[in-house]
Amino acid sequence: MKLSEYRKKVNSGKIDEIAEEFKESCPICGGGNCAKYNGYYTRQVVDEGGTYHKNYRIIRFKCNKKGKKCNKHLTFSMLPSGLIPYVKYSVGFILKSLSEIIREGKSIKEVLNNLTLSGNSELLTISPGEIYQFKKYVNTGINRLTAVRYDGIEIYLNKAVSVIERISCFLKYLSGETDGKIRSLEKLSYDFYENQGGYKTNSMFLLGIPSQFRPV
Repeated sequence: MKLSEYRKKVNSGKIDEIAEEFKESCPICGGGNCAKYNGYYTRQVVDEGGTYHKNYRIIRFKCNKKGKKCNKHLTFSMLPSGLIPYVKYSVGFILKSLSEIIREGKSIKEVLNNLTLSGNSELLTISPGEIYQFKKYVNTGINRLTAVRYDGIEIYLNKAVSVIERISCFLKYLSGETDGKIRSLEKLSYDFYENQGGYKTNSMFLLGIPSQFRPV
């Protein structure tokens, strides 16, 4: 689900539309009609367009132990697939930044200057170290995709050796330059999660660590 769509539904109270998929089976215990809305918490988010949201709402649910599965957790959060757990920068924003550096040949300084021009003072704290983390997130996702041979992606990456080469090839893969198919990293992340079993198996995320999060 896109960040803007998720935000609109949460702010307008349309929680049932977001939580529809696990009514039959609680992500924690497996019980039917078990997980109930348990409020929300707020976090900082920088969306794909570079807009900073200081209090972006993330909804939480509580397991009422109606199922047979045992789990130490009692609550979980529904995270839009465009976000990474514990990271304020959205997937779209990370991808855009790396594309400017790797494909357009901009220096990190030029990218940072462009970010500060957005008028969001909070973005002034972005550092070269965070750009390095962006590369790590994406490269980890690439490794997970190639490990399961997702959609033949390994074919496009077999000659890439360095992290930069791998990310460059991945950006081409997403843009459709490799086979004419344009892909959304957010959609790809959700498909990967579902293909590995989804919430019923507490599947790993393409980017980040699931912990008590479930994507939507």
